Amino acid sequence: MYERILVATDDSPEADVAVDQAIGLAEAEGASLHALFVVDRRFDRTEAMSEPFVQAGDTALREVEVRAAERGIDVTTTLERGDPAETILTYAESMDADLIVLGGKRPSTAKRFFIGDVTERVARHASTSVLIVRE
Repeated sequence: MYERILVATDDSPEADVAVDQAIGLAEAEGASLHALFVVDRRFDRTEAMSEPFVQAGDTALREVEVRAAERGIDVTTTLERGDPAETILTYAESMDADLIVLGGKRPSTAKRFFIGDVTERVARHASTSVLIVRE
């Protein structure tokens, strides 16, 4: 059913659950697995400002590699910079993803109003199936 699965991680508990689900689906379906971490462009103004986020992304992606390898799954990991929702959508298109897997969290109403929820934006604008995994 799925051949190419993209999981987006942000080093949150919700993303950890999504990673587990994506690895399980890749294993069950024999699908390729891609993991993406996006450094939000709002925090990418200077090297000093972005470095902690890049390090967090590298750590999160290494953790995905380890967890996937424990189940015999190869994973392609990528760290990108930009608007998280736009970057996830663009990456999914570029790899022709069958499924995007995201962790679901409920942002405050104020946060959704001002900047929007990444998961919600991806689900609304994706041209492929989106699985939102709740903790």
